[in-house]
Amino acid sequence: MQKKLRFFFFGAALLASCSRDASTSPPASEFVQAKAGSTFTFDEYSTDSTNAIIPGARDTMVSTVLRTDSSIDIKSNVLFVEEKRGSARDTAYYAYESNGNLSIYVNPSDPTLPFWETLPTGTGTTIVRATTYSLIGFDTTVVNDSTVSSLIGTESITVKGAPLSVKKMLLSFRHATTNSGVTMESVLDETIYYAPSLGFIAKTSVPSRPDPFGGWIDGGVQTLMDYDLK
Repeated sequence: MQKKLRFFFFGAALLASCSRDASTSPPASEFVQAKAGSTFTFDEYSTDSTNAIIPGARDTMVSTVLRTDSSIDIKSNVLFVEEKRGSARDTAYYAYESNGNLSIYVNPSDPTLPFWETLPTGTGTTIVRATTYSLIGFDTTVVNDSTVSSLIGTESITVKGAPLSVKKMLLSFRHATTNSGVTMESVLDETIYYAPSLGFIAKTSVPSRPDPFGGWIDGGVQTLMDYDLK
């Protein structure tokens, strides 16, 4: 089962980045923060090349906010969230920015060089991250990564039998490696739905797609089914 974006793509650590973000504060009524003890239950499944559900690839995931005062990398007051699928447990970290945006902690393969990916949940202003770094081995490989995070609209999804207003965002990722003059590139778009009234992501959707090596990468959908706010 694939997980959310923060675990998908970043196979190499990022060494330098630049981003732009607005500092406009959101309306107070929209700036809700999940509290410790809150739980969010998701239905999640993988999809094949036709975007059909893969048999046996469906699961239930429960996210529990354990703490809201953690410190990770350059941020404090970070949400420490346990993600439980059956007996398997994972962790996720989120940070509410002062302008209402939501940042997600991305832990690449090199844990010494993590970073934060920010969604414009408060400002609605497009956020751009661009990174270039080199991998030194027998030959030098130059890696170019970029993400563009943008608000594309608002929608209503049904959760617990009632409509839930969400902000629909698109997170576009480009990963390109160049070695000996040959460039390989992968592109992915993830749709993310954020519920301001919950202070949490309510849905994510990633399409299935070919990989740079001629294979295929399954897609995935994760949808909020239930929640309990503290």
